[in-house]
Amino acid sequence: MAKNQILPGAESYFLKGGKTGCILTHGFTCTPEEMRSLADYLVGKGFSAYGVRLSGHGTQPKDLANVTWQNWLEDIKKAYKEVKKKCDKVFLIGQSLGGMLSIMGAGVLLVDGVVALSTPYLNYTNKDLLSHIFLDWTRPMIHKVGVKEHPDWGIRREKDYPAYAAYPQQVFRQIYALSIALKDTLPYVKSPVLLLQSKNDDTIPSNSMTRFQKRLKNTDVETVLLEGFRHGITMDQKRDEAFKIIDEFLNAKTTQK
Repeated sequence: MAKNQILPGAESYFLKGGKTGCILTHGFTCTPEEMRSLADYLVGKGFSAYGVRLSGHGTQPKDLANVTWQNWLEDIKKAYKEVKKKCDKVFLIGQSLGGMLSIMGAGVLLVDGVVALSTPYLNYTNKDLLSHIFLDWTRPMIHKVGVKEHPDWGIRREKDYPAYAAYPQQVFRQIYALSIALKDTLPYVKSPVLLLQSKNDDTIPSNSMTRFQKRLKNTDVETVLLEGFRHGITMDQKRDEAFKIIDEFLNAKTTQK
């Protein structure tokens, strides 16, 4: 396989179900496979599902150094155009980075609702940015601590999760810029929002859900704090508990006049 080719299982997908479509966006360094179990569940409940592959993901880690957060938002916009051709209603559902992009997408697209899973509300400072820029030179590629590389694909995929085992330090500039742009977009979100976060999630700031709830002033926001989940909700052993909550939210907002 050529180094720039998409890894097996990392392709975007569209699963046809009903006339309500869900655009599923994976997390940072991950692939659409992270959202596949949720996609299958939703199709079984009568929804259609589109799994987005964000630019720079699912190929090789160094590709992340060449993308911007605007590229990621454009990926969602393109998926939205495709789903709107097939569905009457559209929901955005995202995990972590995908949650940030889904909420932001709701500020610029006409969607019927948003579900954000394990989504970080970040407060980067200029000092943080300067630190990351310095690390661009001293430590350009970050290898995830305690993560084993895939026996076949190396750093292109973790051994036990559909994500890169490493990533370029440079991409943090885009996370920084996205976090600022997202805060500016929050007042423009008018679609109902469901926020899910685990009490045990030590990957994101613990007050993220509360901070989003306070800043999303022009729409209805529902929050659910989950017990015993990891950061990666969609691939957790207890994921069906979260999927049921998502299904109930989608059904309630789909039938809402």
